[in-house]
Amino acid sequence: MTGPPPKPTQLKVLEGNPGKRPLNENEPQLEPALLRPPKELTDARAKKEWKRVAKILYAAGILTEADQAMLFGYCYWWGEFLRLDEIIRANNLDVILVERPDGTTTVKNSPYALERRKSFENAINCAKHLGLSPAERSRLKTAWSEEDEWETFRKGKSAK
Repeated sequence: MTGPPPKPTQLKVLEGNPGKRPLNENEPQLEPALLRPPKELTDARAKKEWKRVAKILYAAGILTEADQAMLFGYCYWWGEFLRLDEIIRANNLDVILVERPDGTTTVKNSPYALERRKSFENAINCAKHLGLSPAERSRLKTAWSEEDEWETFRKGKSAK
């Protein structure tokens, strides 16, 4: 299978179905759920991110019990990125100097910096699957807005 992975119907609806393709009416509909961080998520920064993002996804109606593993992955890798970034900054470990056999010195990324980059890439990959990347977010449209309700009210119609 080539091309981008298929998007959940709920995300397509929030985006306004830009491709105008028929929506999958048989896709399982799971109830939105505001999930608590699992006990396996031990890093305080990762838990804080879980609580922040879970509220956002729940408010958009796209966080369900089935999304727990993906949200865990995102928060775990985000916490790992922040942990490694703290170590790098505190110890000035962005780069290391490596002396070569010929006497010259080469500047290389430290192992910490490489792991930090991998952690960030993993977090971003999970975020995309949850609809959290800037590109994904810019395409989202909520089903309701204050302007819609105001326009309905202004025209003298019931908001419900």
